[in-house]
Amino acid sequence: MYPMVDAGMRCLWATGWIHQSVRMVTASFLVEYLGVSWVEGARWYHDTLVDADVAINAMMWQVLCRCTVHPSRYFSVRIFSSNL
Repeated sequence: MYPMVDAGMRCLWATGWIHQSVRMVTASFLVEYLGVSWVEGARWYHDTLVDADVAINAMMWQVLCRCTVHPSRYFSVRIFSSNL
């Protein structure tokens, strides 16, 4: 039903890598639609990614779930939100 999310997660699991844009789409899907905690998502991405970076990974997930003081949370995150 969501081929981009499915393909991204399969690629991540098989290769340990996922394109940055697809990372954002899949992470947003997990948080917004499936209600997965950003902490669980960040942990799974960190354990699965070959190029995992603790700080960048945590910040990406916090921005997606709107629980950070990062100024871009008001602009970039809304692109993925169904509540536009």
